Amino acid sequence: MKKIFILVAVVAMVACKKVDVGVPVNEIKSAKIIFLGTLDSSENYYSRANAVSDDGEVIVGSFAGSGPSPSYYNNAFYYKDGQMTNMNVYLNQQLALNTASDVSADGSLIVGTGKDAIMSDFENLGFRYSNGSPATYYPEYTSTILGVSADGSTAVGAIAIAKDNFGTAACWRNNVIDTLNKDLSSGSRAFASSEDGSKIVGFSYNAQTSKSNASVWSEGKVNFLEYSKEPYSSSSAHGISNNGSLIVGSINISDRSRAFIWREGVMSLLGDLEDVNAIGQIANDVSNDGRIVGSASVLKNEENFQSGKVAVMWNKNNEAISLQKFLSDELDLELNGWFLTEAVDITKDGSKIVGNAIKLKNGKIQSTGWYIEFI
Repeated sequence: MKKIFILVAVVAMVACKKVDVGVPVNEIKSAKIIFLGTLDSSENYYSRANAVSDDGEVIVGSFAGSGPSPSYYNNAFYYKDGQMTNMNVYLNQQLALNTASDVSADGSLIVGTGKDAIMSDFENLGFRYSNGSPATYYPEYTSTILGVSADGSTAVGAIAIAKDNFGTAACWRNNVIDTLNKDLSSGSRAFASSEDGSKIVGFSYNAQTSKSNASVWSEGKVNFLEYSKEPYSSSSAHGISNNGSLIVGSINISDRSRAFIWREGVMSLLGDLEDVNAIGQIANDVSNDGRIVGSASVLKNEENFQSGKVAVMWNKNNEAISLQKFLSDELDLELNGWFLTEAVDITKDGSKIVGNAIKLKNGKIQSTGWYIEFI
């Protein structure tokens, strides 16, 4: 496949103070950040990073490009060796609306979801993309694929078993589909799995409590992750460590989203950002040693370009740190006007993170994915 160089890629590296943020070596000595840019040369400056391989070599997501209808649409990409490549995912011989959701540990397998580019009443179909070969779709049902295990054996997401059905959590092992809730109940979704696919996390409807509940599927059973200290209306698990020992997500308490970690059978709430009027937070992923990444919802203002989001990481003590302030204030890292809105994925050793950022240019909001490596 022909590779296309990105229009903008900014890299910065800096020596820094000794700050304990829960990385494997406890002290960060230097860090670098790459802003991925986009492939489209029009005013639709947009890219989004969704995941990074554990070796840090491959980043996947989507970018906006010109198309027949609407005027721009999403294209799946992978970013490797400093280059962003359009995956050109086709469906029914047409370029599809698509996004790459996740990537295996070694970067050889990418999964995502595609849709007919003409915007007809065509259902989503999950796809797999391996080593640059054309994408292969899972045609059994309308499907959404949101994650893949590190070893590439298990893809996870949801399928709709009937029209207008919200979907039931599902996994694909060796290209064979399996519903995670054996009663095929609607209202469940799987987001991520452990390294070998033996544990899968997401949310599922709990008939006993009549609410959507953070869930883990293992050995053919669903287990609900309960929180006993306060009443809550719903919860969802979004990430799991490769070794399967830690699960993170969000829980709605008193109409406010709170980030949580599940460790040794107990759910604990994560800390709030200091000096920020946070009105909600979400944990997206966790490393094997307990470093967590996500975002906080804050009041919209000029600093965050009215986005109302701030990228967050939590250390091993569950203390929240603004990535924006940590990188710019503690590490004196130049962010070139970008504001980090969310952190979405972290490698198993906690040394690499990907997420998304925005900035204002010529009166218009631009968006890009980013990659951070602590050295």
